[in-house]
Amino acid sequence: MRYIKTTLLLVIFSLTFTSLHAQYTDTHRAAVKDLLDTVEFEKNMLETIENMLEMQIRQNPDLIAFKDVMSSFFIKHLTSDEVKERYIDIYLESFTEKEIVELNRFFKTDLGRKYYTESQNLSLKGMQIGEEVVQQNMGEFQMMMMERAQELEGAMDQY
Repeated sequence: MRYIKTTLLLVIFSLTFTSLHAQYTDTHRAAVKDLLDTVEFEKNMLETIENMLEMQIRQNPDLIAFKDVMSSFFIKHLTSDEVKERYIDIYLESFTEKEIVELNRFFKTDLGRKYYTESQNLSLKGMQIGEEVVQQNMGEFQMMMMERAQELEGAMDQY
């Protein structure tokens, strides 16, 4: 009986997964790949890794001695074909084929290229603002965390 239930669950799962994966056509997938080529996905991923490392080192200067190791690791794992395929899946889930084609057309224009580049810079600058605000208010944050820890400690003492 248990074997039948397990088999039935596996069949249902595989049919569900197959139908979800099958909803995207080869042309839809090809359109996403073309879009990632247009926006220079690999080049931008490398720049993102570099920016992320710089931010980490700014937060913790002791990491400078490990920058080459970290860079090597992130480049190896975040620029792999597997990661690119996962990004393709995200785009497939988020945009119709028609929308992908329109995005690709837009990103091939001067304004589209500028928007794509600047949107990444704006995101980076936004993260830097967040980092600065948190650093400026770190004392308050630490105090709040200590107060909560004391509350939890007091609650544990009651048991």
